Amino acid sequence: MRQLFKRLFARAPEADAAETLLAATTAQARSPWFHTQGGVPDTLDGRFDVLTLHAVLLLDALGKRGPQGARTAQFFGNQLFDSLDETIREIGVGDMGVARRMKAMAAAFYGRAEAYRAALGESGDAALVEALKRNLYRGAEVEAAAAASVAAYVRGTASRLAATPAAELLGGRPQFAEAGRP
Repeated sequence: MRQLFKRLFARAPEADAAETLLAATTAQARSPWFHTQGGVPDTLDGRFDVLTLHAVLLLDALGKRGPQGARTAQFFGNQLFDSLDETIREIGVGDMGVARRMKAMAAAFYGRAEAYRAALGESGDAALVEALKRNLYRGAEVEAAAAASVAAYVRGTASRLAATPAAELLGGRPQFAEAGRP
């Protein structure tokens, strides 16, 4: 009987990996480089956009790791949005406004994911730079060198995550590019 309860209420290993992946992704997205040399506004929206960019890259890498990768990606996505919900509440948004803001954030997240995936599928960085200008910079004026540097970082991170051995990635150890370097 004890074993039955233990199995029924055991935490999935993918949930633990997703928690570790979320911590690593958040830490990477908080690199000051994105807001200094990268030119992303250091605002709540700017931080959301940098986190979104990293989460999309990680979700794509997980999605290419078979059923366990898909399960880990699902846990990661759930934990990411739980974390965003908690953050919104911590900054003082009332219960009535949380659902509306979460819906807007989810729409923004999925729209950006689609744009980044399409741009990463193109050869060269022109499409990626344009996707970054529309989404990461939200159409604001940005120095061409800053946008190009972020685009190179994004391609480098996508390549590094794709090359990360499955055991490492599914174990919660993503390999991001160094901020500011491809």
